[in-house]
Amino acid sequence: MLDVFFIPGDTSMYYLAGKSNPAIGVHNLTWKEVFDYDTGDVFHYYSELGMPATDIIYIIETVVNKVIKGNYDTIIYTIDVCSRTYSFGEPSNYLNTITQTIVSADSAYSDLQSLPEQFSPLTFWDSYQNRHSGDFGNYNQRMSKRIETGYYERMNSCWAYGIFDSYDSYTYAKGLGCTNYVYNEGDPSNYLINSLVYFKKGSETWGTPVAMDCYDLLDGINKLQKDNFHLFIVPNPVETQARITISGLDKNDPGTFLLYDIAGREIVRMKISSNPFTFDRTGLTSGLYLLSVINQQGEVIARDKIIIK
Repeated sequence: MLDVFFIPGDTSMYYLAGKSNPAIGVHNLTWKEVFDYDTGDVFHYYSELGMPATDIIYIIETVVNKVIKGNYDTIIYTIDVCSRTYSFGEPSNYLNTITQTIVSADSAYSDLQSLPEQFSPLTFWDSYQNRHSGDFGNYNQRMSKRIETGYYERMNSCWAYGIFDSYDSYTYAKGLGCTNYVYNEGDPSNYLINSLVYFKKGSETWGTPVAMDCYDLLDGINKLQKDNFHLFIVPNPVETQARITISGLDKNDPGTFLLYDIAGREIVRMKISSNPFTFDRTGLTSGLYLLSVINQQGEVIARDKIIIK
């Protein structure tokens, strides 16, 4: 097919690539597809407030539980969140476990029902429209949908950019939730952008992480004294038991195993008697935990996160 936008000055030839037998019609992206997370999914975000930015925020979210209610019309996620904010250069930390409830009837997700390239009127002024567009270009070729709120105006039977200085736009992607949010009310100090920069779903990854984990992001633990030790946890997330192997461990100094909850409280401490060894989650509630191994000198030689289903 030809791109004839610049005819007669220039043309470009494009070749279509995709499914060999695509479904007929416009493909839509539903809220169920957008908010299809699994326990253990990890999302990293980068956020800026102000133009130029006065606040910069790095965020890590980990899904630790999923509950489906009704006729699949409500999904409740439990998510561990950690973030580090630099406000005018000064750092601060946030650490919490939150609940996110996705309800199909929620008006906040009603715009996802609109088809790509469809305009829908604003409730307060129907000459201004929300625009919906679709894309397959990002996030490992996952389908995404962008919703631009009040960004277009119908004038003389044509669509044009709106005259409002204030606007916001949302980008949703399959299985990733809201991947990009932009808000601008005309005041540079209130400009906000929040973008997904990394995700891990099962064995699939995309992007660049903001940190290795919450401990790294929040600078909450000692730096590792050794770099030749590695933890292998199988399976992770853990339902009943996991097999933990520590590579590079000295047989004469097997070390001590420590388990912390997301708030940094020590939950388990035990001497390592064998390598590998079995970890039993009995008595532990579902959630994200941080696992460390220390040597006889009290140095942290290995660490990782472990998710209890």
